[in-house]
Amino acid sequence: MSQTNILTRTRVTYLGEESTFGTAPSSSFPNAMTKGVFTHDAIQIEPSEEMLEVGDERIYREDAIHPVHGLKIATKVSGLGQYLKIVPSGNLLTSGGAVGSLTPRLLLRAGLGAEYALTGTTVNDAGASSTAFIVTSATNMRKGTWIAVTIAGQPEVTKITNISSSTLTVSPALSAAPANSAVVRNLYNYAPANNHTTSLTMYRGWRDLAASDVTCEYILNGLYGDLAFKTALGQLAMMEFSGTAATFTGPAASGSIDTATVVTDEMGAPIVWKPSVYLAASVDRATRLVCESVEFAHANAWQQVRDGGAASTVSSVVNTGGRPRASTAKIVARYDQAQDTAFAADTALQLVVVLQAGTGSTTSFWIFELPLCKHIVKPKLTSVGDRLHMELMLGGLQDTSVTIASETGTALDFCVASCRVAFG
Repeated sequence: MSQTNILTRTRVTYLGEESTFGTAPSSSFPNAMTKGVFTHDAIQIEPSEEMLEVGDERIYREDAIHPVHGLKIATKVSGLGQYLKIVPSGNLLTSGGAVGSLTPRLLLRAGLGAEYALTGTTVNDAGASSTAFIVTSATNMRKGTWIAVTIAGQPEVTKITNISSSTLTVSPALSAAPANSAVVRNLYNYAPANNHTTSLTMYRGWRDLAASDVTCEYILNGLYGDLAFKTALGQLAMMEFSGTAATFTGPAASGSIDTATVVTDEMGAPIVWKPSVYLAASVDRATRLVCESVEFAHANAWQQVRDGGAASTVSSVVNTGGRPRASTAKIVARYDQAQDTAFAADTALQLVVVLQAGTGSTTSFWIFELPLCKHIVKPKLTSVGDRLHMELMLGGLQDTSVTIASETGTALDFCVASCRVAFG
């Protein structure tokens, strides 16, 4: 035996979205194994193999029987984290931009299921208003997605609620009507997919201090799970993926994991969590909610499709979540009796959280939305220091603000989403 000095943080991680469940993808992004930059504060993987006890009878009391090796379907991944970061200017989805092979897309696609990411357009309307305007081409625009429209040199985020020919209707209203030729930037948009079966392959390899041992490498296949967001004011914002893999190989030199080359981060700098929070029956960008904290969560409920002839007896997975609710938010804000009134009346609200980094044409955004939500728990009194606050628990419902025509599939997913995440 030969022991090795390995630091938990000296490692590389690859992710890829599987085209065939349980098989490492080998096509193009997102169906390709892609090196990413992830946080190092935990080991994150827990390779596990069942050991099945044998119950044969024996005549001696301590005549134990060694267990039989079973399946590897309980391998856990916990806290696979990435900071919310600035998007490179070349991958901002303007009409002249390029859709980037950005690793945060893999976590968001796995956690929510539906993605929309195409380049944007420009305003082509001398008579535009703050809520409706004609664009040069609406081909790449989609209802129920967030966009950034340039107003006086600064992008402002808003959501497309309807598209009629080349006219976009948006909400919340922009601060002013956009000028002719103003940039209309698409964001990378995510929503819960009604048919959500996404799985990942994950490679993880550690590099020992002497750079001589390449055996500490694992390949996890058929990985599925949930996405959570860690947000504390003044701290670096983060998303974390946790889930289960259907099988794994390792530790062994895989020949597929490069631990010798420094990983290049395709994203920009991490963003400090200092968001603008909006909560109202219909949000107004001029009226923010003053609050101590806001947490956003979307819970999946995965079930394995079992097949004795499949690897580890799992042929696919299906997300069955959604009841009693999948999307929730918790807010801690100063005492406001109107929140109790809203709870008693089942008042419909909209929650939008906007995290912004930078100014001008290269501004980056991260957006979290519960388009239609209500209090699901009576507001709870709590304290922040010596001040009285309320803890608000909101449950997301399907959006009713987006005009539905003949949309199906992913297009319909964005129209009726109970939550949305966008960045760009």
